Amino acid sequence: MLIFAALPSLDPGMQALYQHAFRGEAGIVVLGDLYAFGAATIYSFVFIALIALRLNDPLSPRKFRIPLNIPFTYRGERVAVPIVGVIGFLGIFSILIDTLITHEIGRVAGPTWIIVGFIGYLFYRKHKGCRCSVRDRKTGKRTSADPQRTPASWRAWTSSSKNSRARA
Repeated sequence: MLIFAALPSLDPGMQALYQHAFRGEAGIVVLGDLYAFGAATIYSFVFIALIALRLNDPLSPRKFRIPLNIPFTYRGERVAVPIVGVIGFLGIFSILIDTLITHEIGRVAGPTWIIVGFIGYLFYRKHKGCRCSVRDRKTGKRTSADPQRTPASWRAWTSSSKNSRARA
């Protein structure tokens, strides 16, 4: 990445190419635009994953829970969504929108890069035959592809860890 930003100052030919390709902007400005888009997008995905895992995998053992959770019932299970995750997502998503509005190169190249990466990911999954979850033929419910990670094993682990904490 640093070479990409430094090339215009190292080679006059690259400087002309950058002048043409980036409409006169220096390489470091382009990198800054792409970084702003990439960082805001990735942190948005992190907060979405946090909330999605709390909703879809509430029984998974967790050593630590973020304080200030909103408890409610989702698909018959008691779940707790962290307020910090919701506020964090709203904040970083607003930064992502601001980035898309104010950074011209990031507005075009950022979403293009995400789309190309997602298509590559789908191609890789299809090529490798990856399956993250399977549907139970009898119940029709999604279950983990790993037979050792079943809801019953999660309940057993969480109840035994709660009992050991209560004894300590």
